Amino acid sequence: RPEDEAGGTLYKVLNMSNMRRDVIIRVEDLNKLVHGAQHELQNLSAMTDVINTKQLEDVFKNVEANTKYLVDASATNERASASLEVMQMLLAGMFAFDIIDHISGGTLGLSTPWWVEQWINEPIVARFPFLWFAINLAWLALFCFLILRLMRHLADLSTGFLTLRVKVNAKINLEKMDLFLADKPIDVTDSMEEPTVATKKVAWQEKDKMLWAGGAPPKIEVIFDVQYGFLLSVLFHLDQKKSELDEDGLMRIFTANLAEHGVLEDYEPPKSKHSRGKTAAAPDAAAE
Repeated sequence: RPEDEAGGTLYKVLNMSNMRRDVIIRVEDLNKLVHGAQHELQNLSAMTDVINTKQLEDVFKNVEANTKYLVDASATNERASASLEVMQMLLAGMFAFDIIDHISGGTLGLSTPWWVEQWINEPIVARFPFLWFAINLAWLALFCFLILRLMRHLADLSTGFLTLRVKVNAKINLEKMDLFLADKPIDVTDSMEEPTVATKKVAWQEKDKMLWAGGAPPKIEVIFDVQYGFLLSVLFHLDQKKSELDEDGLMRIFTANLAEHGVLEDYEPPKSKHSRGKTAAAPDAAAE
């Protein structure tokens, strides 16, 4: 309360003591509300942690179940593959015995040829017991071995392929790009047009072995923007069993070929982290 008369009168008229008491009560109420909100936030955070933990546990359980299904499916496929290989050997053995049987016309109801009697029956079957049976088993083993080698060779032919996708995002000359593609044996052409973008995908199989370092030429698929003239991405499919090129070699030869035809300018292909260090020189660099 003020000590002077005017201040005391103003203090009394404005009822400052009651207002001060009301403000203090409201501040204390606000303090309690803030503490209550903090506790509520802590409760919500704890509930969120529990929910996240529960969802994470559900995800882990689903992943574990899916992994178990994949493992079971893989084991089933492995057993099926082993059974198929056994069946292949049985069929190969039957075919091997059929070959021997049909050589002499045994299942055709014909008389035994003279050469069978002279070269097989008399010197082998009649003189040495079980020798002809042993020869049949040896022929079976040889035939099955050759069949296995053939199957493994065919399986090896389906492996060793390189698939490389490169994001380019470089400016190109659309007219020269069309001229460049006109000389290629196009396999697939796919266009997509939307209100804001228009892209085109073209795939072809390269034929020039000398251009691709004397190895197997790759299959190339390019996607470019026909509205603004940008080469977006390039996809390579290469049989590495028949080529010495790696990721860097493929991209450098391709970009050098585009630059030679005036399609692409001022672009340096990115260096792959997985390069084998056997990058073939581009045609222009080789000529120098």
